[in-house]
Amino acid sequence: MRKFSTRWFRGLRVRLLLLVVLAAVPAIALLTYNASRERDDLGRAEQAEAIRMVQLAADYHGWLVNSTKEVLSSMAATPVVANRNWPRCSAFMSQFIAKNPRYSNMGVASISGEILCSALPVKPNVNLRDRAYFQRALRAKDFAIGEYQIGRVTGLPSVGIGYPLVDAQGRVTAIVYAALRLSSLQSTVDALPPGREALLLMFDRNGQLLAKYATQTQPAVPAPVSAEVFHRSLEHLSGTVDEKLAGEQWIFSYAAAGLPDDPHGLTIALGYPVSRLVGAAQARYRGNVAGLIGVVLAALLAGWLGAEAFVLKQIKELAGAMGKFAAGDFKSRARNAESHDELGRLARDFNQMADQIESQMERLQSISSRLSAQNRILQLVSAGKPNSTIFQEIVEFAQTYIPGAVCSIMLLDTQGRRLTHAAASALPPDYMAAIDGVAIGPNVGSCGTSAYTGQLVVAADIDADPRWADYKALALRHGLRACWSTPIFASTNRVLGTLAVYYREVRRPALQELELVELAGGLAAIAIEQTQAKRALVESEHEYRYLFERNPNPMWIHDAETRKILAVNDAAILGYGFTREEFLTLSLADIQQLPVDDEAGAVEPQDNASYIDRGIWRHRKKSGECIDVRVKTFRIRFQQRDAQLLLLQDVTSTRRAIAALAERDRQLELLLESTAEAIYGIDTAGRCTFVNRACITLLGFEREEELLGKSMHDLVHHTRVDGSGYPREDCPICRTSLQPTPAHKDDEVFWRRDGAAIPVEYWSYPMRQDGALVGAVVTFFDITERKAQRAALQHQATHDALTGLPNRALLAEAARRAIEADSQYGRVSALMLMDLDRFKEVNDTLGHQAGDQLLAKLAERLVSLQRPGDIVVRLGGDEFAFIVTGAENVPALQQIAHDLLGYVRQPFDIQGARLQIDASIGIAIAGLHGNDAGSLLRCADVAMYAAKQEGRGVSVYERSKDPNSQERLALTSDVKLALAQNQFELFFQPKVDLGTGRIVGAEALLRWRHPTRGLILPGEFIQFVELGDMIHPLTRWVAREAALACRSMQQRGCEISVCINVSTRNLLDEDFPQALHAILDEVGLAPCHLELEVTESAIMLDPLRSRDVLERIRAGGIKVSIDDFGTGYSSLGYLQALGVDGIKIDQSFVRRMFDSPGDMTIVKSIVSLAQNLGCEVIAEGIEDRRTLEMLRLIGCDIGQGYYFGRPMPLAELLERISATEHWGPD
Repeated sequence: MRKFSTRWFRGLRVRLLLLVVLAAVPAIALLTYNASRERDDLGRAEQAEAIRMVQLAADYHGWLVNSTKEVLSSMAATPVVANRNWPRCSAFMSQFIAKNPRYSNMGVASISGEILCSALPVKPNVNLRDRAYFQRALRAKDFAIGEYQIGRVTGLPSVGIGYPLVDAQGRVTAIVYAALRLSSLQSTVDALPPGREALLLMFDRNGQLLAKYATQTQPAVPAPVSAEVFHRSLEHLSGTVDEKLAGEQWIFSYAAAGLPDDPHGLTIALGYPVSRLVGAAQARYRGNVAGLIGVVLAALLAGWLGAEAFVLKQIKELAGAMGKFAAGDFKSRARNAESHDELGRLARDFNQMADQIESQMERLQSISSRLSAQNRILQLVSAGKPNSTIFQEIVEFAQTYIPGAVCSIMLLDTQGRRLTHAAASALPPDYMAAIDGVAIGPNVGSCGTSAYTGQLVVAADIDADPRWADYKALALRHGLRACWSTPIFASTNRVLGTLAVYYREVRRPALQELELVELAGGLAAIAIEQTQAKRALVESEHEYRYLFERNPNPMWIHDAETRKILAVNDAAILGYGFTREEFLTLSLADIQQLPVDDEAGAVEPQDNASYIDRGIWRHRKKSGECIDVRVKTFRIRFQQRDAQLLLLQDVTSTRRAIAALAERDRQLELLLESTAEAIYGIDTAGRCTFVNRACITLLGFEREEELLGKSMHDLVHHTRVDGSGYPREDCPICRTSLQPTPAHKDDEVFWRRDGAAIPVEYWSYPMRQDGALVGAVVTFFDITERKAQRAALQHQATHDALTGLPNRALLAEAARRAIEADSQYGRVSALMLMDLDRFKEVNDTLGHQAGDQLLAKLAERLVSLQRPGDIVVRLGGDEFAFIVTGAENVPALQQIAHDLLGYVRQPFDIQGARLQIDASIGIAIAGLHGNDAGSLLRCADVAMYAAKQEGRGVSVYERSKDPNSQERLALTSDVKLALAQNQFELFFQPKVDLGTGRIVGAEALLRWRHPTRGLILPGEFIQFVELGDMIHPLTRWVAREAALACRSMQQRGCEISVCINVSTRNLLDEDFPQALHAILDEVGLAPCHLELEVTESAIMLDPLRSRDVLERIRAGGIKVSIDDFGTGYSSLGYLQALGVDGIKIDQSFVRRMFDSPGDMTIVKSIVSLAQNLGCEVIAEGIEDRRTLEMLRLIGCDIGQGYYFGRPMPLAELLERISATEHWGPD
């Protein structure tokens, strides 16, 4: 029944009838619109009336409140209330409310809330103090309205109103109150027209429904309304709202009574049922609709009868043809196509569509057949069948769907140079054998050319195609007249081979045929790449297993769900201590503990990520030891399940190193801020990157922000000490930030913020980051005080303290300059050596003070005679040297010498006595007798002694008068023999602790016991030994003998150290440190018991090499002291960087301390300098107790000199130590 009615409804007749129905819809809509407008007009009129009514009710309520205020104020002024006559007051109030029924009660209450008088009887214990109106009137001392409430006396809903009684002092003594009835609004409802159904509602400001009043025609009051009316009244003072009551729709009009901001006002709403208002309008609407429906039914009947005759017959015939076509009869056609109406045109369109579909179905059947063949080939590929089978199937596929074609497949060899036969079921075997292995090229038929060019090659006529010139005879002999060849491409666009289509007649390909050729080539490419991929997969699996097993990092594979370990490599077994069998019983939770860093385990895997870095975790080894491991996971398939491969890297030591580096950085930062050395850094542009507090203070700034990011060169290094500009490109610091070359300067200035220049010594070192130069770090000191000390020391080191003349230290440089200058101009220069005759007699007769005065006045006289370019030098004692330049010849030099003698022989006034002295002068000619100060001085010394002996006063050097040169040469040649024959021996001079008086060490001094000359001191031969290589074995002999002697003394209970002297040549010997430590190891002496003494001049000859050698010596525990300090010239900054253990003050300063204030100053300065450097101070040349006490007072640590003992053999030193607990003078 349902199927029948559905088919009937879908019929064309029914649809025509629906059109009739739809035509009636506008009329019904118009009727509905008019009825709606009528109903709306009635509603608006009723709403306007209702709003007017509720507004009148609200105004009436406002009048009630205002009139009550006047009533209460009058009541407060009545005598019965003012005189507090409460019994009469109650009677008066009762009479009043009887005449004014709008009040339910009135009375007076005390300020404690107790009722004093009341119009109605009062129940016991009734108190009004908690009422809102009571509290407001009491606080405000004015008229107050309360909330809508149930009266405690009346039990009726009312509004409480209070008015205060105030005495002359302004104090509230009582409250006059009134309860305003809510039922007074019933009159508003009663005033409505007769027969009107209405409902009046009253709310307070909290939404509480206080009262409901209905008309007489509305006896049943509906259920309470919702608070929608109340909430709307809070937003708008008046308006309307719809509300559903007891299943019926009502319209309420509302108005707020009282002031809008009065929290105790009320809302009055008047409602009407909607059905009563629009009943008549709806009745008219229903009648109109019923008439219209009758007209529509008549039209439907007429349409039902006429549709069959005029429309449905032709449509049924067309539908029948369409049904047959849909059932698969593609030959079915419509018969009424000759008609010229709309149905005839529809039939013709159907027939044309049927023709097109029939043609497309035939083509689809062909495509379906071809797709089935493609799928069969792809299934062979997926099944892993041999390529030969797949290629044969591809050839058959191409020959089937390209009519008349004969196909072949050829593959390119691994070198990409030749084509080899792969498949050709219909080509002559002789032909395929002939072209098998053919080299590809630009004119090698269709296949060779296609493989070479990577493009489709079509030879429609082989006989006429130039690309077949060398092969057309072979092709024509086998009946092949045309050939199309396409390259077989890999997915990487690499040519794998060719697919060729041959014809036995001249023929050009159609577009569809070319598409089939490309399709067959693509299938061949898939087969080839699938085979290569499988082969690569097998190789990859072998490589993976090899990498897994042989990987030096621990690795294992665990189940992705259970985390059970499935496989493990040897590195993990070795690193964790579990056997392979033990590993395979564990899960990840047995080994992996808590994450070490915050990021561990927090990484979510990404779909395209090759691996996930899980961060650092703590793993437990079999031994229980925990290690920190960086974990990387790889998602894999293993044993037919989802698994994870873990690559593990032990970072325990790395993290410890990082922590150590962080601590080191903290210590470095602390050191940076704590050190007194000023430090700052710059980038490659010269801008300041960091600065310590010492630098900020030294440069006169207050905050580091004043320097950071600024050009330090422009701030502090812009000008040289002489006031000239300092270009950035000449600045060593700027160069260091750009080139990896350190810089050191101690003769420049930095400029403070206030413009003052400070002399500094600075070191600039390049800074690198990841191998790249990023700037430089600069350390510097304020050397103002040091420069002053250095200038004083330099002057003292290069000038004689008594006379102020240059001393021996300046002689060499002065001689060199003079010789160079005179050699350029062809003049003669010479070195003259003068020695005073019988000067010792002056000291012995008049004392050393007189001798010193004589030498000082002589120096003044010699300086006054000094010519431009000449130099006067005091060598020591009564010896003076002269560098004389610009002489024309030797006689001129001799004359100058005689003139000098003449001035020397003139009398001197010394201590009131006239003294006259004489002198002898020896002359050595530069270039003739030597080219350096040493040679000239030796020759002048020989000549001077000759002048003394001959009494001539002046003598020029003659080689024949130099008796010592041959002897010294022979002496030098005997040193090697003396070392071999053990002719050398050591003497020891004790060193005493000036604080305790104990012998704490000894200086080993070399002596040569010559078989013919007796005991020879080192001064006679050591300078010549230094010129050859014998100095090295001789020094090592001294070191070994000194170590043996020290070891011997220790074995006898003498815990002292021994020091030896080393020369310049030793400091340049890079093997010297290793040799010293080897000797100590051989002897069995601790390095701390051996000390080396080196002179300043020996160090400064080659500071860098000397520093390296000395640092290596000190690194092994051997102490190093500077000998004869103050007689040479060394860089104090270099000495500080060197870090020597001790400084020995030269004996010349010690001996003259009391005679020369300058020498005393030098000694004190050296002691202070050594203490600041943390060095031990040794003073030599102590010959009396006075000197000893002074040195002890100054703060000298160790003393040495004849006062304690002369140099002595080892046995004698042992006896001295054993015999005395403390030292004593010899």
